[in-house]
Amino acid sequence: MIDLSLYRGVGAIMDQANHKRFGQLRSVAHSLTRDERWQALVALLEDWPHEELEQLALPYLSDLLRDDDSAREAPQGWFCVDENDIKVHPAWSLVRTLKREQSIINYAALTSAPHLSQLHTLDLSCCGVGVEGMALLATAPYLSDLMTLRLNYNELGDEGAITLAKAKGLGGLTTLSLAMNRIGISGARALAKALWLKGLKTLDLSHNHIGDEVKVFARSSALKSLKTLNLATNRIGDEGMVALAKSPHLKQLTTLNLATNEIRNAGASALAKSSGLSGLTTLNLQANNIQTAGAVALAKSPYLSELTTLNMSLNKIRDTGAAALAKSPHLKNLTTLILCNSGIGDEGAAALAQAEHLNKLTTLDLRRNQIGAAGEQALAQSPYLNEAIKAQWRR
Repeated sequence: MIDLSLYRGVGAIMDQANHKRFGQLRSVAHSLTRDERWQALVALLEDWPHEELEQLALPYLSDLLRDDDSAREAPQGWFCVDENDIKVHPAWSLVRTLKREQSIINYAALTSAPHLSQLHTLDLSCCGVGVEGMALLATAPYLSDLMTLRLNYNELGDEGAITLAKAKGLGGLTTLSLAMNRIGISGARALAKALWLKGLKTLDLSHNHIGDEVKVFARSSALKSLKTLNLATNRIGDEGMVALAKSPHLKQLTTLNLATNEIRNAGASALAKSSGLSGLTTLNLQANNIQTAGAVALAKSPYLSELTTLNMSLNKIRDTGAAALAKSPHLKNLTTLILCNSGIGDEGAAALAQAEHLNKLTTLDLRRNQIGAAGEQALAQSPYLNEAIKAQWRR
């Protein structure tokens, strides 16, 4: 614990009011979780006179938070950009995350601000970044320590993605989120070739226009460290799924989101045969065109044995597909199984109720199916499902 006496050299300003504030500060600092602590500290710092804050609280908190890797997001008003200047709160040095969602930003001023050098996370989602803003971010001199960059909903298009791909000053990134940016084939190709992305652990390219050109990511050795890949709503189809399944570079993946991608039985079968994706623990195949045969192929796959979460909602796997999943010994580690609106009736429900391999489930979501009284009774009386799940089916 830090010795308060180290900060009493300021004498005159360490009056009774400051003693009280410091006592509150120490109490908050040592009694809450990291995220709770930051919010409470911000509330205290807002009421502290700035001169005294800089001389008393900041040295203490800088020491206290030195090894704290929590988000520490800047509150509203702590970072203001006008036409010619940037104004920051006196406690700005403690901040590690800047989030400016749905803001109008002077990117020339923002990207030239040395205040960004301490940031670990920068979120500019819905901020109208566009191609010009992306060009400034790509050459910003103070973002070398940035680990997370979120640029969702920014109309970057292919030109913006190509510009980002050239941004070698962002080589420290471990998380990059580019959802809803109209990125197509040429933008995908540029990003896949960007060797500075080799440190990425999480990549979100959902809701873009990549199509089966997703194969460029499957071939990219720059992405071999990825743990999480979100490609939802890109219309990758079976051809794109086959390319991902054959990739030798995605062996580190644990989370893969392929929802709403027009993947059919052939794509599901390719995924089932993929030894390169055997490390997956979370797989989202929601709202594709996978039917019974695809579900059966997945159920038979020994490469999906690490899965703890599987979402196959909005696929017409029907009773036979549900029964195949229920009987699969390879899915014994599942804790969450989501099969909403999947054409499942009483027969499929009964099979799931007798699924001895699914005894670890804590969530079984069967909403919007065609399960009648017989299926409900089977689920409610299952010898394998946990009590919370069974209780949902008791009348």
